[in-house]
Amino acid sequence: VRLTGEKVESGQIGLCLSQVSADHPEFFWLSRKYSYHYEGNDTVIQLYSYISGSECETLSHQLQQKINSLMDQIPPDSSELQREKYLYDWIANNCQYDQTGETAEENWRAYSLVGCLLDGEAVCEGYARTLQLLLNQTGILCRCITGTAGDGGHMWNMAKIEGEWVHVDLTWDDTSSPVLLYRYFNVSDEKITQTHTPSGDFTA
Repeated sequence: VRLTGEKVESGQIGLCLSQVSADHPEFFWLSRKYSYHYEGNDTVIQLYSYISGSECETLSHQLQQKINSLMDQIPPDSSELQREKYLYDWIANNCQYDQTGETAEENWRAYSLVGCLLDGEAVCEGYARTLQLLLNQTGILCRCITGTAGDGGHMWNMAKIEGEWVHVDLTWDDTSSPVLLYRYFNVSDEKITQTHTPSGDFTA
């Protein structure tokens, strides 16, 4: 990527890359690594992929088949809440939390749609990105929220349901319990901030 007539610092590049990734979960192949250099007044940025082009094409096709199948199972006259709950339940019933503790560079699949939709195993980021993409596919606005919860970094969602923005944390609801408790399903700012702290970018 060449930015003409502008010298961009590393921190700005990293922030931009993370924001693009947060807005586009379909870019599951995009690595968090990058390099850059200056040519005159231009900034030239080298991006990297976790996988080859052919592997990306294969996984993209498999993901689209899975997504199309899910969309076909949702009744066309469903309300936003019904569509959201169906997808929430489906992910909880078909994915479990990845306990390996590896980083994204070591196990990128668990941090993406691939882990959640194809492998049935993901970390919070994989859960959140998958719910974001699926809700968006049904016409519901949804975004990923980064911050802290428990003992470390965390990602969850905010969705606009029936005109109201609410917090959704499927990772914390998808426990070992045989019953999904919906403790963090469509909760308010007041409720979520009892246990979660959004990063400054989102509180602003």
